[in-house]
Formats: sequence, structure tokens, C-alpha cells
Amino acid sequence: MDREHSDSIGHHDNNNDNTATRLRRLLESDEGHSTWGSVIYRCIYSPDSDRPWSRLLDALKRYTREALQRYRHDDGATALSKFTLTTIEDSTLLDGSTTHVAREHFRAWSSEAIARE
Repeated sequence: MDREHSDSIGHHDNNNDNTATRLRRLLESDEGHSTWGSVIYRCIYSPDSDRPWSRLLDALKRYTREALQRYRHDDGATALSKFTLTTIEDSTLLDGSTTHVAREHFRAWSSEAIARE
């Protein structure tokens, strides 16, 4: 989502919409985009990092599900059904990389992702 949309998610407006309702409305008004979520980059690859990485992803999914289940059934279910947690894992490119490398990759990836959606 662009800055205009992301700013409106965190603010309460006068009609008392909850986060799930605002997400649903933003997706409905944003023609061409059918999902929302986060893009997570993995930049550490070692034998000891596989399990924590998996636990992190599971926790993010669980916390998102639990947070959205608190809202009105139809809006929470709609927001959850459109949630996508995208992981970028490329040990050749990202292992030990800088934020600059991840940022440049994200810029290229996001342009392609928008075109695909």
C-alpha cells in the first residue's frame, strides 16, 4: 500500500471503524490489489538459524490471525483471508547482506509484484 493508505490504517476516524474494517475498505477501494501483508527478508543463513526463522514466521502469522479475530467476524475474516506473509530467501544474495542490498532487491521485487497482482 502506498503512504496515503498506510497512514490511514493506524488512525481512528470519526466513524469508529476498526483496523479490519479499514483494511477491507482500503482493499475494496484499491483497484487491482487483492492482498495485504508484509515482506520479510531473511539475511542470516546458518544451521542454527533455520528453527528461529521458522518460529518467527509462525509467530507473525499467529499474532496476525489472533489480532484480526478480535474484530467483527466478517471484516476480520475478510482481512485475514487476504493477508499474505511474503518471505524473500536467497542465501546467495542475502546471507550477511546490508540493508542497502535488501532495499534494492525490494524495490525491484515490488515493481514486479505489483505488475503480477
